[in-house]
Amino acid sequence: MTEPNDIVDWNYRVVVSAELLSAEAEGPEFVIHEVYYLPDGTPEMWTLAGVRPSGDSVDDLEATLNAMLLAIDKPILCYETGEEYVAAEDTSDPA
Repeated sequence: MTEPNDIVDWNYRVVVSAELLSAEAEGPEFVIHEVYYLPDGTPEMWTLAGVRPSGDSVDDLEATLNAMLLAIDKPILCYETGEEYVAAEDTSDPA
């Protein structure tokens, strides 16, 4: 079991869940989560729900938003496994 002292870093990441899709969704929903890492860089834990930008001031809010935007350039993670998300290929026949 991972101990809190084993976690060495965290950041915001885009996370997608196939199992948490609503019945009305037409595809996956991409959400920002806080992700926590082991010393080797492996994602170990992430927030149960997505996080929203907030801050104690407008400058703090801006810093949070900028940190969240950095997640866009990182590989997307799968909520269920923490591994990189690979979108299913569209095999439909183009009409």
